[in-house]
Amino acid sequence: MFNQPSYDEATKSLNWFIKEFGNLPNFIQNQLQKKVIPYFKTFTLHLTDDNVPKTSNLCENMFRKTNPKHNKRRTKVIKGIDIRCRLRERKWNERKLKKNQRSS
Repeated sequence: MFNQPSYDEATKSLNWFIKEFGNLPNFIQNQLQKKVIPYFKTFTLHLTDDNVPKTSNLCENMFRKTNPKHNKRRTKVIKGIDIRCRLRERKWNERKLKKNQRSS
């Protein structure tokens, strides 16, 4: 529902869930009632407003990928960001060195 290309598609998806509400398992019904329907506009705001990022984690936006939860925790503190950037730089340097060795 939230990974739709447009707000209209997301709304169609939500309407389908609401239409099929009685046929869904109780767990999904509870989640829809408590966590999805009241906050639907907030969850899909990135589809209508280009200034709203799809993810709220700035590090994910920087690296252009969705990280696993353990990586997110590491990048929420300065030390974790520093370590991540150093590792990426080291890997980049190693790749460059290998590429230069092969071309020589």
